[in-house]
Amino acid sequence: MSLKPNARVAVIGSGISGLSFTYFLSKLRPDVSITVYDSQPRVGGYICSQLTPIDEAHVTLEKGPRTLRGASDGTVLIIDTLLRLGQKDKINVIKSDSIANRKYLLSSETLLQVPNSFKTLIRFLRNPLGKGLIQGALKEPFVKASSKDDESVRSFLTRRFGHALPDNVLSAVFHGIYAGDIDKLSAKSTLKSMFNSEKKYGSIIRSIFNKKDKPSTSSLLSDYQERFKPEGYSVLELSKFLKNFPMITMTDGLSTLPLSIAKALEAQPNVCFKLNTDVNSLAIDSNQVSVNNTSYDHVRSTINASKLFQLIQNSETGAIASKVHSINILLINLYIKKDILPYHGFGYLVPMSNPNPFGLLGVIFDSEVEKGCVPLFNGSTVSFDKEQVDGVYSPADYTKLTIMCGGHYHDDRPFDGDIDALTRNCIDAAAKQLGIRLNTDNTHIEKTYIEKCIPQYNVGYESLKRDFDKKIQLEFKGMLSQGGMSFGDGIGVPDCFGQGYKGAVELAKGEKIQP
Repeated sequence: MSLKPNARVAVIGSGISGLSFTYFLSKLRPDVSITVYDSQPRVGGYICSQLTPIDEAHVTLEKGPRTLRGASDGTVLIIDTLLRLGQKDKINVIKSDSIANRKYLLSSETLLQVPNSFKTLIRFLRNPLGKGLIQGALKEPFVKASSKDDESVRSFLTRRFGHALPDNVLSAVFHGIYAGDIDKLSAKSTLKSMFNSEKKYGSIIRSIFNKKDKPSTSSLLSDYQERFKPEGYSVLELSKFLKNFPMITMTDGLSTLPLSIAKALEAQPNVCFKLNTDVNSLAIDSNQVSVNNTSYDHVRSTINASKLFQLIQNSETGAIASKVHSINILLINLYIKKDILPYHGFGYLVPMSNPNPFGLLGVIFDSEVEKGCVPLFNGSTVSFDKEQVDGVYSPADYTKLTIMCGGHYHDDRPFDGDIDALTRNCIDAAAKQLGIRLNTDNTHIEKTYIEKCIPQYNVGYESLKRDFDKKIQLEFKGMLSQGGMSFGDGIGVPDCFGQGYKGAVELAKGEKIQP
């Protein structure tokens, strides 16, 4: 069902999900009037690049996401959007061979580099974290496929590869993405490719060698190319180019993205922002839906499921939304006016096989990422020649870190209000793991406690999502749709951006983009 001419739409939430949906809907249907509500005084949601005065300098501290994956479809749409908004010179990348692209896992109390060469592979396999990985890979093609409709990540990976891979490696990866527990997270939802490979081929490793039926072009990029037709290039060319780079960053922080979109939207006469405005009511009558007693033809909610439940808790849709569990995160930003890091790279993650009394998930080496960034485009034109992406790692005498803790570790033992004590303990633990001395008198420390920020795609999530989609359509007669992370395509910024585009196309044109 598409919108009638000159319809009125409300968007709840001005994070990247709400902004991308609004941006694309305004492009596809300039006749539609759109009002964006947010309880915060700023746009961006969980993306928050804070310019902080430290002594005589102004330092950007990231309070949320900070990088984009170069290979995802959502990232392609983001880069094309930034180019259209005149932000070409703010787009940076980390080259695959940069020392800033090194990644580590915590092994006992030291860091072990994730293999990026034969030498580091041998070192990794000789470490306790690597023991059992080869045996697990060799046995996987001969493991019988399961008929289960869903199971936990740990159950799935242990059944196919043994204990070493989930316990020592992928549990850390899931800490970095979901801050979640692989005993609870759904393999069907979070390991879709591997889960489907077992169903189709009987083996994950065997599926790698069977590429004859894999599509070369995504339906999302094909649809975007047809509707938006970038000038001078195709998004397929851009996608191929971006796959050369593992990470993308912005010169002034990732907030460059939401701020640029918001600025463009504010210039549109058909878009209105109501920031610092709580949404207290969401109701439906026979042919319209209202937000704070103002009527609209459609409402797009991009807030997390727990907040949506508070607005529609007397509905069956709200009852389903209440079942999505979200976790809390404590982010600790450190800035030291001296380079004290003994490691080069993006940072390290903590596997579940490590003792972890404070719930430390990982540490991001922000200063290393900044020193390793190079401009994606040079000159006045847009070129997709990777050889023209020039620049090398640039040493500088400062250290910037972000410590991540909490997540599933604090589900059963919450912070209890003593954030200061937890902050001190996590800083001490990270310093010990890095082998550095931190003089807190010379270290700028900021902490940010983010409640219920990452929804957990636990076992049974796909069924829950399917029930939610059916019920919201039935109860709200197509006048309410849900974006954001809780019932989306993933929790990453590119996932949310791509979903915003798909939601806008469906509402504007009445057409669904198939996976």
